[in-house]
Amino acid sequence: MRALSRSVLALLSLSSVLFAQSGEFRGIWVSRFEWVNRDPARCQAKIDEIMRTLAEHRFNAVVFQVRGQCDTLYPSPEEPWSPLISPDGQDPGWDPLAYAIAAAHAHNLEFHAYINTHVAWQASKRQVPKVASHIFFKHFNDADPDACDWVIHNKEGKPATWGGDSYVWIAPGVPAAQAYTRRQVMYVVQNYDVDGVHFDRIRTPTADVSYDPISVARMQPGAEGNPAGLEFAAWTADQFTRFLCDLYAQINEVKPHIRVSSAPLGLVSHDRYPDYPAGFQYAVTKCNQDAQAWLAAGAMDFIAPQIYWSDSDNKRPDFSHVLPDWLAHAAGRHICPGQSTGVGIAELISQVRVTRQSGGAGNIVFSYGSFKEKKGFAQYTKAGLYAEPVATPAMPWKDAPSDGIIIGRVTDAHTGEPLVDAQIRRAGSDHVALSSADGLYSFLKVPPGRYTLTVTKADYPAQTIDNIVVTAGQVVRVEVALGGEPLTVAVAEPRESTRAPVVEEPSAKSTDTDATETDADEAEATAPDEEPLGADAAEAYDGSGRVTARRVETVVTAERPVFIKYVLIALMIAGAVVLAAAIVVFVTSRRNSQ
Repeated sequence: MRALSRSVLALLSLSSVLFAQSGEFRGIWVSRFEWVNRDPARCQAKIDEIMRTLAEHRFNAVVFQVRGQCDTLYPSPEEPWSPLISPDGQDPGWDPLAYAIAAAHAHNLEFHAYINTHVAWQASKRQVPKVASHIFFKHFNDADPDACDWVIHNKEGKPATWGGDSYVWIAPGVPAAQAYTRRQVMYVVQNYDVDGVHFDRIRTPTADVSYDPISVARMQPGAEGNPAGLEFAAWTADQFTRFLCDLYAQINEVKPHIRVSSAPLGLVSHDRYPDYPAGFQYAVTKCNQDAQAWLAAGAMDFIAPQIYWSDSDNKRPDFSHVLPDWLAHAAGRHICPGQSTGVGIAELISQVRVTRQSGGAGNIVFSYGSFKEKKGFAQYTKAGLYAEPVATPAMPWKDAPSDGIIIGRVTDAHTGEPLVDAQIRRAGSDHVALSSADGLYSFLKVPPGRYTLTVTKADYPAQTIDNIVVTAGQVVRVEVALGGEPLTVAVAEPRESTRAPVVEEPSAKSTDTDATETDADEAEATAPDEEPLGADAAEAYDGSGRVTARRVETVVTAERPVFIKYVLIALMIAGAVVLAAAIVVFVTSRRNSQ
C-alpha cells in the first residue's frame, strides 16, 4: 500500500511538472459584492488581501468585477459610479480599478476585468434609480413609451422590464445598445493595463424575448438586418455573436495582447445531452446564447462555461459529463471550466484533476469569498493541487497568428453619419457583415491574401473596394463612405501594437447556472440592490439607419505581435516520460506487494 501511495505521489509530482511546462489557468471570480467598501482604506486593504492570498496559493489570475449594471467601479466618462462605492454618485476620490490592477500585477497575477454586458439595472423590489440621469430613464423606462427602446420585449411587443434575477435586460438586437456597450468596454481596454476582459450576463433571461420594435423590424424576411434569413431564435443568438466579433476586432486593433473571455451557461442545448430532462436551462434554447458559435467565429480567446455541478451526488448534470462537449467544440481556443463552491471543496479538487485529464486549459472558481470561507485555499494546498507556480496557457492564435482581421466603419458620404445595417461582403466568404449604430463592421479569421469588399445599403449605390491586402497578425482598417465619389483608399504602413509586460509565473441540482455575477450574484448569497446614478451619451436608433459620427477614408493596419512559444515536441516527450514512470512505479509496487 505504501508503495502504491508513493507511485501516486510520484505521478502527481510528474503531472505538476508537465503542467508547469504547458501552462494552466488558475483563476477565481471576485464579484463586486465581495471587495467593495465605501471607506477607501478598507477597500484597498481588501483588494491587497485578495491579491496576496491568491499569489500565496499559486493562483495566477483574478477575474475581478468592475462593471455591474451600467454603473462602474472606475471613473467612466459616460456611466455613473456604483452606489456600492459612492451612494450619491460623487467621485470617491480614487480609482479602485487602477488600484486593483496594480495590486494584481505586484503579485504577478493576470488581471481580467469582469464586465456585465446585457443588464442595465437590478432591484429586487423594482425600485428605479434615484437619479434621473441614469441610462434607465432614457432607454429602459416602461413608464415612458418613448424611453424604453433598448429593453427586452415579450411576444406581445410589450416591455419586459424586470427579467431574470430582478435585472433589467438589454435587447441584443438594438444596434445603438450594441455600440454603447462596446464603447464602455473599449474605455477600459484603452485606459487601463488589463490583461483580459471577461463578459457575463451576455444572453437573454428567457427564450421568448426580445420582440422589441427595433429587433422585429431588423429580423423581418428580406430586411437588411437579417441577410441570412434567420428565424427569431437564431437571429437573436446571432446578435450576440456579431456584437462579440465587432468587439474582438476593436480590442485586437488597439491592444492585441488582451485576452477576451466570457462565462456562458454550462449546458449548451438539449440535443447534446438527450438523456437529460428537457426542462434544464439550456443556453441556446432557453437564453438565446450560443457560446460555441462565439468560439467558432474567433470572438473568444477562452470560455469559462458555468459547469456548476458535482460528479458525486448521483444527480445530473455531472461536471465530467458536460465538460467533454465544450472541449469538442473549442474551435482551437481554450476551455477553462467554471466551478462553484456550492459542490464542496473536495469536489472542486476532483474537478480540477478531471479538467487536466480531459485536456482543459485550467479552471475558474466562483467565488473568492465563499472559497475562502470554506477553507478552500488550505485544502488546495493540502492536496498539492497547485504545488508549483505556473504561467497561464500560451495562445498560439495570438502569439503566432495565421490569419488577420478586417475592421472599418460605413458612413454617409455627404453627412458623415454612420449607416446601420449596411451589408458588407468579402470575396471568398459567405459571411455577410453588418454595420452597427456607430457604422462599425468586422471580419475575423481572414486568411492572408488580397480581397475585395462589396458594400450595399438601401437607397445608396453599391461600393466596391479592391486590393485589400491582409497578412497574418494584422488588423486592417477599411473605412467606407457610401453615396459620394468613388472611394479612394489610402493604405498606411503597419504599426507595431503595444503589448503589456508578460506576467511572470507566480512564486437537487438546479440547472439554473446563474450562480455568478458569472451569472455570479446568486451562487452563495443574495446580492444587495444597487441604486446607481449616471448619464448616457449614446444615440438611440430611430429606424432611419443613421446616427451621428464622422467620415474617414483610410486603411490602417495594426500588427499583432508574433512569438513562437510552443514546445509541443517537448511536451509530448514529457508526457511519455510521465506515463512510462507511472508504469514502472506501478509494476514495482505490485511486485513488492506479492
